[in-house]
Amino acid sequence: MDKRVVKTRTAVFNAVMDLVVEKDPKKITVLELCKRAGINKSTFYLHYTGIEDCIQKSFNSLMNGVIEFSKNFRYEDMANDPTHTVDLLLDEIEGCLNYLKKIKESDMAGQSIKSFKERIVKTICETNNFNVNDNYHQVVKITFIVGGCIDAFIEPLPQYNREEMKKILVSTIKRAA
Repeated sequence: MDKRVVKTRTAVFNAVMDLVVEKDPKKITVLELCKRAGINKSTFYLHYTGIEDCIQKSFNSLMNGVIEFSKNFRYEDMANDPTHTVDLLLDEIEGCLNYLKKIKESDMAGQSIKSFKERIVKTICETNNFNVNDNYHQVVKITFIVGGCIDAFIEPLPQYNREEMKKILVSTIKRAA
């Protein structure tokens, strides 16, 4: 990818992260974002159709780290002892905690979180060579675990207690798996 494109997208991503933490995403303007990112409006519109598209793509970019991480999830490990997996997942999610708090409050939350869950389930299933026809039981469990973990993490925000969350998630996953 062209270095200028990478530089622009990085600047926009950083500006979006800063602005979303500072204020309601619905109140962010293209002009404000461009000023923060150090780009002009025409450059912005070369990459994004509007502010919602920019925020959504930034959210997706942020979540790609968790998606990449989920490529390492082995079903047997999750089923036998999910403690290590839950620790790693919490580490990944904590890196974007402030952003997730703001996204949760936005109109984009439902669709963004749904898409995020689907991508993680798909990635874990592909990693483990599972498909719904041959591995229905495992796919349903993975869907339940992923959906439950993400919902359990998102719903109590802004309150967050890592140790309590870990204990609950590990216990629930052990029963589900």
